[in-house]
Amino acid sequence: MAVPGQVARVPTTVEVCIADASMASPDEIRARVSRMVLAAPEVRPGPVSMVGDPFLAAHCRGIRVCEFDDGVRAVPSGAAALQFITYQLSDEGPAVEEVGEGEDAVVAAQHWQLPAAEFEGLWESLVLDPVIKRKLLRYAATSVLFSDAGVDPTLVSLNRLILLHGPPGTGKTTLCKALAHKLALRMAGRYPCAAVLEVNSHSLFSRWFSESGKLVGKLFDHINDLVADEDSLVIVLIDEVESLSGARQAAMAGAEPSDSVRVVNALLTQLDALRARPNVLILATSNITEAIDAAFVDRADLKIHIGPPSAAARFDILSSCVVELERAGIVVGNSGADGAMAAGAAPAQGLSSDRGASSSSSASGPPESPAVSLSASRAGLTGSGVRPTRSAAASSRAGAAPGRSEASRALPPFGDVRAAIGEDAWSAAAAAAAAGSGVVPWTLSSAPAGAGPKNTSSLEHSDAALRAEATTLLTALTHSAVAARLPKAAALLAAAAGHSCGLSGRALRKVPFTAHASHTAGHVCTLDAFCEAVLAAVRDEADARHSMSCA
Repeated sequence: MAVPGQVARVPTTVEVCIADASMASPDEIRARVSRMVLAAPEVRPGPVSMVGDPFLAAHCRGIRVCEFDDGVRAVPSGAAALQFITYQLSDEGPAVEEVGEGEDAVVAAQHWQLPAAEFEGLWESLVLDPVIKRKLLRYAATSVLFSDAGVDPTLVSLNRLILLHGPPGTGKTTLCKALAHKLALRMAGRYPCAAVLEVNSHSLFSRWFSESGKLVGKLFDHINDLVADEDSLVIVLIDEVESLSGARQAAMAGAEPSDSVRVVNALLTQLDALRARPNVLILATSNITEAIDAAFVDRADLKIHIGPPSAAARFDILSSCVVELERAGIVVGNSGADGAMAAGAAPAQGLSSDRGASSSSSASGPPESPAVSLSASRAGLTGSGVRPTRSAAASSRAGAAPGRSEASRALPPFGDVRAAIGEDAWSAAAAAAAAGSGVVPWTLSSAPAGAGPKNTSSLEHSDAALRAEATTLLTALTHSAVAARLPKAAALLAAAAGHSCGLSGRALRKVPFTAHASHTAGHVCTLDAFCEAVLAAVRDEADARHSMSCA
C-alpha cells in the first residue's frame, strides 16, 4: 500500500544485451545504465541511445526499456523501479532435428538456443494490439504461478497450449518466435537454458502407410528428452497445425483415412503427456481453424485471433519501414543538409504524373525546420517512446552513417497517431465514423492536397469495420487542430494506411520496396517524395488485388 505523500513505484523492466566480447562486470553495466535511464525527467519504453557513454557503447549490443504492463506511456524517473535483465545472444543459428533412419530420415524440426540473435527485436517490431502481447506474457506468468503453488491439474486444468489463428501474413509465426525469445529473457532466473523447436508439420507424413503416427511419436520422444532437464525452458512451435491435427471426422471420409487419424491420435496423446511438465509451452498457429480437430481446439488454453492490422497499426508499420530506410540513407529529409545530399546524390522524381500527388502540396502549418526527417519530426511532435525495429539493435552496434543527426541515430519512429492527434480529436472522429456506420466517403474534402485517394473503386472492402477505422484515422488527421503541426509525410502515410484496408502486415512491409522500385528515380529520395511513392504503391496493390478478384 502506498504511503500518503509518497510517489508509487512503478516496476520498469530494462533489457541489456551485453556484447559477446565484453569482460565488464554486469553490476557496473547495470549501474551505468541506471544512471543513464534515470537522468531523463521521465522513463519511456524503447531503445536507449548509448551515444555519449563510450563504456556502454563498447560493452552493450543494445539497451531497451520494456513496455509497461498496464499500457502506461511514461513514468516519472523518480517513480521508476528499474528491474534489469542482462543477457547475451546466441549466434549459432538453427540446428536440424531429424527423425527416422537412413533414406527414410526426415527433417522434423529446427532447434534454436535462446536468446537467439535472429529473434532479437522481433517482439518490439510487431505492431499488434498491446492487449495481445500482455495476455501472452501474463499467461506464461500465471502458468509458472500455478505450478509453483502446486495447483492440482486434475481440478484446474492447464495444458500449456496456445493457438494463434487468423488469415495468412498477419504475424502469427513471428509472434510465436518473438514470444519464445521474450520468455527466455523474462524467465532466465528460473530457467538458465531455453530453446525453441519449430516443427516441420508437413515432413511428418510418411509415404509409407501407418508410418506418420510413428514419426510424430519419435519427434515427441526427442522433445521429452529436452524437457527432462528441469532447468531448461522448451517452447515447441507447431506452424500450420491443421496439417497435423486435421479433423478426424473429415479424414474418415477420405480414401485412406486411418493414417491421418493415427497422426491426430498420436499428437493428442503426446500433448497430454507433456501437461505434467512445467517447463514446456506449446505454441500452435493455423490459417484454417475449421480444419482443426475439435479435441485439439479443446485442449488450447488460449485461442487468440490475429487479424489484419488496424488503421493505426498500418500507419505504424509503414512509418517504421520508412524510418528504417532513413537509417540506411535511402530516404533523407526534405530540406537543409539532408535535402542537399539528396539533390546531389540522385534527385528523386517522386511519382509519375498520372498517379502521384503533387510534390508541392503540403499540410498547412508553420514552415519545417532544416533537415526535417520522419524520425526527427515524430520525436519533436509527440515525444513518444521509440517503437524499435529489428534493425534497431544492429544500427546501435554499427553506429550511424556520418553526417546523420542525433535523432536519426536514436531512430525515434513517426509517433503514435493517437498521441499526436490528441484523445479528444481521436474520440470525436471515432464517434463520427461510428455514426456513419462505416460508409463515410473515403475522399475527404478537407484532406491535405495529394493525400486523398484518386481511384476509390480500388478501395472497396467487405469489412465495414475496417473501412470505418481507416476513415477515422484520416478524419482525425485532417480535422484536428494538431494536424497543422504534422508534416506532409504524416498525411501521406495516413492516406496510405487508409488505402491499405485489409492488407496483412507481411504485405504492408513489402510496400516500401515496391514503392522505391516503381515510383522513384535514383538511389536516394526525399521524405515527402518517398511517402508519395508509398501511397502510390498501396494504390497499385489495391488495384492488383481488385483485378485478381474480378478475374
